Amino acid sequence: MKSILIKIIGMKCQTLERYDEQGQPIYKPKKVYNTQDEAIDVAKFINSQDHVIHKVVPYHCKQCDKYHLGRNGKILKDKEREKHKKQIKL
Repeated sequence: MKSILIKIIGMKCQTLERYDEQGQPIYKPKKVYNTQDEAIDVAKFINSQDHVIHKVVPYHCKQCDKYHLGRNGKILKDKEREKHKKQIKL
């Protein structure tokens, strides 16, 4: 039922980008991944980058029935980063 309502009123999965001069929120569309495997691959690539501090993980969205990436609040350890670097080179 929720997905039908989203299609009818044109809502898409969005994330807060910033606030404008009047303090109103400005949203941008979330990046969508069709499969969990695709989202995992992108998360591994992001987690392999040296500048990334917080771990990025895929999650299934109940609104659009697709996958997005988010941070889970955990600090990405160097050991995990190196593991991801090795995995994406396969």
